[in-house]
Amino acid sequence: MDTQVLIVGAGPVGLTLAVDLGLRGVRCMLIEQKEAPQFLPKMERVNARSMEIFRRMGLAEKIRAAGLPRDVPMDVFIVLSLIEPPLLHLPYPSVTQAEKEIAATHDGSLPLEPYQLISQYTIEPLLKTVAESLPSVTVRYGCEVLSFTQEAGSVTAAVRDLSGKTSQLTALYLAGCDGGNSAVRRQLGVKLTGNEDRMLELRQSLHYCEELFERIPIGKGRHYHVADNHATQFIVQDSTRHFTLHSIVDSAMPTW
Repeated sequence: MDTQVLIVGAGPVGLTLAVDLGLRGVRCMLIEQKEAPQFLPKMERVNARSMEIFRRMGLAEKIRAAGLPRDVPMDVFIVLSLIEPPLLHLPYPSVTQAEKEIAATHDGSLPLEPYQLISQYTIEPLLKTVAESLPSVTVRYGCEVLSFTQEAGSVTAAVRDLSGKTSQLTALYLAGCDGGNSAVRRQLGVKLTGNEDRMLELRQSLHYCEELFERIPIGKGRHYHVADNHATQFIVQDSTRHFTLHSIVDSAMPTW
């Protein structure tokens, strides 16, 4: 058996697992349905604990260099609009400020690493490059896991590539890292907790504007939550030139 762990899903979670296993010399194969990383944000922040994990892997500084600049505030605003005074302003330190606080604190009350704002379309190719550099990791995009069966000491997955060819892959373990709409989760019968129907109504659009971030009059931040009944959020991405708008709508947005 050449593969010890078969990882389904090459988002940040699956790629991080592949890199971690690869650094330990564990033979693993990463399977991803899409052909290549896509320019879709999905996530835009790595929390402090994850940055501690990346630090252990030797990747923390590489991720910070690719993400939001260290001195940009991470504040959160509750607003009616971006041109009216905010209803609530929640200040959060920039990475530079957080690092100074951490360096001055020695009672174990703060994490070793602060958070980092970095968009999924930035961190995913970065982690893919690292995973592909590890000799014990095989990365296969354009492959879909159709189903899997479990034996006493192994798991066998039926995989279909872009040409329609189906093959069988066997490993000691299978890790489902394929997101909220996980095929692995569904086959295992694991339910998604929370208001799933409401989550599916949330739509996301990605926008680019060269000067918007500098011109927001109420203050620089990362999240602008609109006080409405549609869960509307305006989120700054790592370039400060791309933004995502999230809102619950009755039907899918039209495609032009």
